[in-house]
Amino acid sequence: RFQTSLLGLYQIENAGMAIALLDTFCQEDGRELASNDFLGQALEETSWPGRLEIVSRDPLMILDGAHNPHAIKALLVTLQERFADYHKEILFTCIKTKALEDMLDLLGAMPDTELTLTHFADSRATDESVLKEAAKSRNLSYQDWHDFLEQNLTDKKEEKQTVRIVTGSLYFLSQVRAYLMERKNENGYTKD
Repeated sequence: RFQTSLLGLYQIENAGMAIALLDTFCQEDGRELASNDFLGQALEETSWPGRLEIVSRDPLMILDGAHNPHAIKALLVTLQERFADYHKEILFTCIKTKALEDMLDLLGAMPDTELTLTHFADSRATDESVLKEAAKSRNLSYQDWHDFLEQNLTDKKEEKQTVRIVTGSLYFLSQVRAYLMERKNENGYTKD
């Protein structure tokens, strides 16, 4: 039996597929499959930045690159499995070519969730005016993502266990990760 450090049911399926493919490769190439201890260690040490990545434990914050309806559904399944009893605060944005309204419909249906929209600096990003209008028409919050992060990383007073999720675009997450790493260097912010 193996464990993976990656969150999400689909990651377990991915790990199983990887082991099966490795086994097939080894058989066809006349090699011996690595020991269970080695495979177990490899799975436990596997990380995938931006895929259900816990970047802070106190307060709890996760980055996830869900950027289409299918990936949003997978994210929501994981949140229901792992964080059903938590209040959820989701910061979301996407690029112009993605199904904004479909993803907002999915995110908006998640119980006990506050959804905040934001914009990021990239020529591919959905126009800020479109995001602000979507927030207004759906009665959602709109906030600068830097402000959202600062507010949620410094304000640790919670009435209910809360998980914060930053999602919607891999391009956006690259900016968020860079910002968090810079903040870590300046303020002693750590993943744990």
